[in-house]
Amino acid sequence: MIETLSIFLLLMAVIWILPAGGWAIAGTVLAFGWMGINLAENYRGQLFEKLGLCPRPESYRQPVFWHWFFSSFAVILILAWIFNPDVFTKPDLLIRFHDNLRNCLLWVSLQLLILLGYFANRLKDALKKDWLAALVAALIFGLIHLPNPILTPATALLAFTVSYVFLKSPNLFLPIIAMAILRTELKILILQDLIDHGMRIGPGF
Repeated sequence: MIETLSIFLLLMAVIWILPAGGWAIAGTVLAFGWMGINLAENYRGQLFEKLGLCPRPESYRQPVFWHWFFSSFAVILILAWIFNPDVFTKPDLLIRFHDNLRNCLLWVSLQLLILLGYFANRLKDALKKDWLAALVAALIFGLIHLPNPILTPATALLAFTVSYVFLKSPNLFLPIIAMAILRTELKILILQDLIDHGMRIGPGF
């Protein structure tokens, strides 16, 4: 648990304290290297399974996950229709959605590899219970997105569900696709028009 908390604090320092450039890069490399070493040491012989890179076929058939995904997609649509209805009249809406979805896949993959592959797994080792590990992982993920008033609660809620489902049956590919779609939907339909800083976090918000 101390190891996990230390890496979280290091990531927060990279976002909030370390100056952009060399120090921030060094802090990021240190955090990623530390996570990689711990994963390799603790999951020797089962690393790819723990990271969700070798999912079992049944992991694609999880009702909780699909209910969560389609419900979240619908909620974002409803919020956009209430608070930003003009967005649906823009002629380039689908083009922007496609371009943003393609561009964010790599970033979402990295985020979820850290959230699920490292934090969810290591917290499960320390806390033993899936729901508790998922809750703490979600809080960490939400705090990393401070002070964005929409991303912070949204990412925490999304992270709890994907972490809980992941711990039950590790599959990294499903949450990457789902989170990329929901992130793009949230950005294109709501954040780009209603918040000047969009997807920014940290002191640059």
